[in-house]
Amino acid sequence: MNINGAPVIKLNELNLSYANGKNIFPVLEGIDLSVQKEELISILGPSGCGKTTLLRAIAGLMPFTSGTISVDDRSPEEARRDRLFGIVFQETALYPWRTVLENVLLPFEVGENHIDKQEALKEALNTLQTVGLLGFDNAYPSQLSGGMLSRVSIARALVYKPEVLLMDEPFGDLDEMTRTWMNMELLRIKSEVKCTIIFVTHSLQEAVLLSDRVIILGARPTRIVNEFNINLSERSESSVDMREFREQVEKIRKALTDKWWQ
Repeated sequence: MNINGAPVIKLNELNLSYANGKNIFPVLEGIDLSVQKEELISILGPSGCGKTTLLRAIAGLMPFTSGTISVDDRSPEEARRDRLFGIVFQETALYPWRTVLENVLLPFEVGENHIDKQEALKEALNTLQTVGLLGFDNAYPSQLSGGMLSRVSIARALVYKPEVLLMDEPFGDLDEMTRTWMNMELLRIKSEVKCTIIFVTHSLQEAVLLSDRVIILGARPTRIVNEFNINLSERSESSVDMREFREQVEKIRKALTDKWWQ
């Protein structure tokens, strides 16, 4: 992948701590990270190390203690206000009383919007087509499979064409076959919408299959302990059987074994 130009996202000496009474609990420590335009990076780390906290700080949803975060030369709060982010959490958080289309239209109904109803409808239907759900716009969440619910959640995050998609284990609750299929769908969608993606996962195979780069976080206080550039001759469902894929998975697995708790 040829990635040029200034980083879209840049973190410099980021520190984040929780205060509980007189006690201070450091979570993130000295995080330096640059993410290029249209890059897909995955973040791996032990449970509770602060992967979601890091994602929420980048999104401007959680204050940090010191350091800087810039998103397209804006603060996280400015970037969120300007709708540079789309966010997909593990829980799809769809409203069960709203149809697929109504759920996807929701971002146009909150905050300051400068788009009329017909234009919003057009964008929502186009986005449903992008994620392969056109024709299910009048269905309700209870009528959809897990993979389809994930796609609705992605569509809702993409509907106002954000530059950056933040994804927090969006496929963690899916069975293995559906998860692999959704990985392929995500790569297809990314090739169409041309966005930058930060993807949190616990799955080594998923990280290698999807990513241009894999970032390894250590235990608390969390810092980046390693990173790997991922180069695959192809990315498909059969990639997991390729020697180069297995070699990169094992390379990262060994690094995790050596550095996970450092």
